[in-house]
Parts: sequence; structure tokens; C-alpha cells
Amino acid sequence: PGAAAPATALARSEQVMWRPIARLVGLTLLLDAAVAAVLSAASLKEYDALLAERPTAVVAVYAPWCGHSRALLPEYDAAAALLGRRVPLIKVDGTVAEDVATRLDVKGYPTLFFVRDGVADEFEGERTAKQIESWAKAMLEPELQRFDTAAAAVEWGRSTAASAAASAA
Repeated sequence: PGAAAPATALARSEQVMWRPIARLVGLTLLLDAAVAAVLSAASLKEYDALLAERPTAVVAVYAPWCGHSRALLPEYDAAAALLGRRVPLIKVDGTVAEDVATRLDVKGYPTLFFVRDGVADEFEGERTAKQIESWAKAMLEPELQRFDTAAAAVEWGRSTAASAAASAA
């Protein structure tokens, strides 16, 4: 009977110790969800500031009056949740931030772009969360180099290493 009391006390202390950790884990999950939120830019200045902080992003330019845009936005939000912190997603109301739409050469609403270091590649797939996620992941992958011979591959490796060393110096 005397041995059961310490075990019960230990079990209670373990429960008390885990509660704050569980709260912390919940906070971490909330922070992760916040990071996955879709960002908004209402002007060219805001757009440039977002891209200065995040040189790679998926950008949706939409018009609130457009039915296709209204259908896209929930899918875009769902894509942000699927992508998590892999790449930020930015929404731009092209009717308000016309200068952003002009810079990206938007021809119609909605239009999706993958922007990397100021270069925008237009999305041409199905506007579903899963397709946007797949496209963004594929765009994040490094470009593959193809070589006709092993010697060409070796030469490319040497020149890449030399240019990296020169950049680092």
C-alpha cells in the first residue's frame, strides 16, 4: 500500500509537467498556421516590400468582381495551407494595385505567377488547391542540367565551382 502513493504522486507530477508542454505545442501549431497565411499587397510599394523579404513567392492577381477570381480565392487559401512554409503566397487585387498588374503583364483575372528574383512565370493549370500546390513545389525544385557527355558534366561542375568560389571571395 505504501508503494502505490509515490507512483500516484509521480503520475500527477508528470501530468502537471506535460500540460505546459501541450500548450506550447498548441502555440507552435498556431504559429505554423500563421506563417502559412496568404499575404496581401495593395500597392506596388507593398508588393515590392513583400518580395524584398521573400524573393520567391506565388502571386495571385485577381479582381473582386470576377466570378473566376471569387472561385479561385478559397482554393488559393487552401493551397497556402497545403504548402505551409515552403513558399509564401501573395494576393493582389489588380483593380486596386493596377501598377502590379501592369508590371506582371496581367491579361485577365485571375492570373497566378511564380515569382523568383523578380522573374514571373505564369501558371496555366487547373485552379485547384492541389494543382497550385503541385505547381509551386515543382517550381521550387532546382533546374536540372542535361549533358550529352560525361566530359560536359565534369566541365560544367568545374565552371560552377569556380564561379561559386569567385562569388564567395
